[in-house]
This record gives sequence, C-alpha cells and structure tokens, in this order.
Amino acid sequence: MNRKKIVLLKYSFDILGGTEVVAIKLAKELSLYHDVYVVSIATSNKNNIQDLNNIPYYNIFEEKKRVRDIIFSGSRLLREYLLSNSIDIVLSIGVHSNAIMLLSTLFTKIKTVNCDHMTIYNNYGNKFYALQRLLGAKFASKSIVLTEENKKGYLKKYRISESKVDYIYNWIDSIQYNGFYSGNEKKLITVGRLAKEKGYDLLAQVAKRIYEKYPDWIWDVYGTGDEEIKKELEKIPNICLKGIVRGAENIFPKHSIYIMTSYFEGLPLVLLEAKQFKLPIVSFNCPTGPSDIIRNEVNGFLIDEFDVEKMVTKISQLIENKTLREEFSSKSNLDVEKFSKDIILGQWLNLIENL
Repeated sequence: MNRKKIVLLKYSFDILGGTEVVAIKLAKELSLYHDVYVVSIATSNKNNIQDLNNIPYYNIFEEKKRVRDIIFSGSRLLREYLLSNSIDIVLSIGVHSNAIMLLSTLFTKIKTVNCDHMTIYNNYGNKFYALQRLLGAKFASKSIVLTEENKKGYLKKYRISESKVDYIYNWIDSIQYNGFYSGNEKKLITVGRLAKEKGYDLLAQVAKRIYEKYPDWIWDVYGTGDEEIKKELEKIPNICLKGIVRGAENIFPKHSIYIMTSYFEGLPLVLLEAKQFKLPIVSFNCPTGPSDIIRNEVNGFLIDEFDVEKMVTKISQLIENKTLREEFSSKSNLDVEKFSKDIILGQWLNLIENL
C-alpha cells in the first residue's frame, strides 16, 4: 500500500452531528495507514474537534461564514495549504465544501472525492446545495454515497459513468451490550434531533392515535432542536421528551419498540444502534437507508411512505403481540455484519489506493 497524504475536508464542525462524527472516526482510522489532515473551512467552535489523536487540524476561517461569500478566498487559502503539504487526495465530507474543494485543486494532480452523506432525492429546498452536489457529481474524481439506492440516483440524475460513483456504508461501532430484550417495558423510543426532515409532525399524529388505544404506553423521544417541534410534542400526553443523553447504553435498553418517522435519511445509523440493542423497529420506508437495515416482517416493519394509518396498525400489532416482539428481537442482528468497521474501512483503503 502506497502511503498517501489525505485531507478530510468539512465545511464546519460547529454542530457535532452524525456527519461530523463520521468524519472524525474516518480520519482516525485512515491515519493508521496514511498521512491524514483534517481541514474545516469555517468553524467557530473548536470544542468539537478535540478528539483527533494528534491528527493535524487546520481551520481556514475562525467564524461562521456563508459558502457563497468565501468561495474564492476560501479556495485560495485551501489551495495554499494543500500545495504546501503536498496533498494527494481531498475527501469533501458533505457537499457544502465541494465548490471550494474543486476550485482549490483546479489544474493540480490532487484527486478529489465528493462524499455525499444525504439522500439524493432531496436538495433541502436550497438551490446552492443542489449546485454543490451537481459540481461534486460532475467534476470530482469520484463520488461516494451511502447506499446503493443513492448510487442509482446519482447515475440517473447526473448521467455520469458508473466508474464515477460508488457507495460505502458508514460503519457502526460494536457495542458490548450484555443485556437481553425482555419486551415487557411499555415504552416506545425515537432518537434524533428535533428537525422537520425527521418527520415529527407525522410522529405526533401516530403518537396521538397510539395514546388513544394504549394510554399506558410511553413514547420516549431523545434529542433537541426546533423549539416549535418541541412545543407540539409536549402537548401529547404519552410523549416524554428526554433531551440529550450520552451513551447508547443509557438510551436504548428498557424499551420495547423503536420507531422512525423520517421523511428522508442518508443512512440512519440510529436504526443500527437500535438493532444492536435487539429492538424491533417500525419505520417509514423513506429514501434512503431503512430498507438497507430492516428486513420487513422479519425484524421490523417497513411502512409505505408516509402512511400514518398503517404505521399505527403495525405498532399496535407489536404492542398487542409480545411473542412477535420477541421473534423480531431474536433476528435483530441480521445484516449487521455488512456495517462492520473492518469491511467498510477496507473499502475506503481500496478506494484511496486506486484513485
């Protein structure tokens, strides 16, 4: 294996969400094989990037900046950094840094990778986001998406050659959980930031119906975010807002069913965490990810998007049938192996070797 110099580029680490955590984990693992640098374009909060195991870190702007305001200045400064460190490859983690990455590497031999962690089927109402994604698809050396469905979406939407795009799952760290699933707890659980794309308006509709049928069942919701969403959820008697709790082992045990109502996802690692704690899952079959993780009617239910009535029916079926909950739980680990770190890290190393 040829040792290469690699930059993991992230627009900002001000919010430590799933993509940011993945970027840091990937940087640390790749640094065992290559010379890795982590670069952000506009991070004002350095507290989120303390755990880098001595990997060199460079931040271009020390305050929040809009992408469109710093494309040229950011590209110039990034170019200087890349050339001065003789960088071979830049991985843009998230599409927000694509334009700056591509401009900074123009007319160089540096290879570029557009790492798109969101579903291809949504541009989040942002034309500039859509442009950044288009630029990555067309002009990066390679695009890496999270699922096969997203890969097919890239091929169809951007009409690029199959050699220009591939998918690599995010890995899930193995959890040493020695507990067991009892299925006796009258508790449902959902974990995720309080944001519109997570479908909390749909969750509220489902929760009201479940409360009417099973008032003794509690629905724990972990996460923080939009205050308006929080206020609406607080009106529902069976919902218990838990806020931020650290450590999956402090969240998933003592619940009987995991519920996901998202409008769209990239690859919902929270479902993999739920599976590690042996929970049956009921999820909308939204684009993209749930169908990669759940086997319908084997270890969970995939609900046609966004059929609230059917979701209520399937949750009710699990609530009323403890034997079915236990059966789904016993098969919760099916397909987990394809999300193992060894397999996925191997795919990244192979990609880097062949760029």
